Amino acid sequence: MALKLCSSSMMGNLTARSCRVPRAPQRALVVMAAGKEQTISQSDFAKKFAEKHDFDEKTAKKAVKGVLDLIADEVAEGNKISFIGFGAFAPRFRPARKARNPKTQEELSVEATTVPTFTASKVFKDKVGKANGAA
Repeated sequence: MALKLCSSSMMGNLTARSCRVPRAPQRALVVMAAGKEQTISQSDFAKKFAEKHDFDEKTAKKAVKGVLDLIADEVAEGNKISFIGFGAFAPRFRPARKARNPKTQEELSVEATTVPTFTASKVFKDKVGKANGAA
């Protein structure tokens, strides 16, 4: 189903009744149009953490940075870190493979590597789904 533009009389707001959009992409458009989706920096996150848990900003920034550094160090060493009710950080090995440059069709060798991954828990997925209007 193709995306249908909303009428100009709606003044830029996207709603389910006036825009005939598939159900899943529609939610994403509404969230983006309403300005609810935003990126929060590490510093802003630490400020929110400090306010919510009654810490001073400096201590909160140190705590957030310390936790993130520890997660990165542990995953880099090959360990999986699991937070029940949140998710798990783990390293994943990607074997060497052959790839092709789509422009020149030249075959390339891609080296084996280890990449970090995050898998959200069911509790976390459900919480995010409810916050964004999913049933």
